[in-house]
Amino acid sequence: MAGGGGGAGTVATVGVLASMLLPALAKAKAKANAIKSVNNAKQLGQAVMAYAADNNGKLPAANQWCDLTLRDAGSERLFISPQDPTAQVRVEAGQKFSSYTLNAAVAGKNLGDLPFDTVLVFECPLGWNGAGGLADIQRARTEPGLYSQLQNIAVTTVGGSSQQARFSDLERLNWTGQRR
Repeated sequence: MAGGGGGAGTVATVGVLASMLLPALAKAKAKANAIKSVNNAKQLGQAVMAYAADNNGKLPAANQWCDLTLRDAGSERLFISPQDPTAQVRVEAGQKFSSYTLNAAVAGKNLGDLPFDTVLVFECPLGWNGAGGLADIQRARTEPGLYSQLQNIAVTTVGGSSQQARFSDLERLNWTGQRR
């Protein structure tokens, strides 16, 4: 019967190891989702810029931007942030949904007239063809749910740079499309 009484000790050891590993796995998954979200925002920014290139430099209208850039984006999946679990549920229910928003201040404007640091596309749950600005993401942060728990959102600028921006830094970004 050698080695026969170690079952409880083994289970306890596995439990301790699992309790140490699970938070690290959750943190790694959150980081991977944030990276994927930035990639989606970058590709959506490129789709918006491709639309402008095909339309004499003019950016899409605010209330149609998803519809007008879908061809260049290539897939509705690109509009779904991996940081937004409610979006996937909506898509599976047959709804068109976007976790990303066009900056309403740039809609319909000429891309060449905007400073490179202007926010073009950002992560905010305003839905398909949603357009808005800083006040919309600030409002989303105050509502219970996903955005109240996030620390960062994906942002793409007119210049094509994409990043995870901390909520505390959002006010420093160019939301108006005016030179500063």
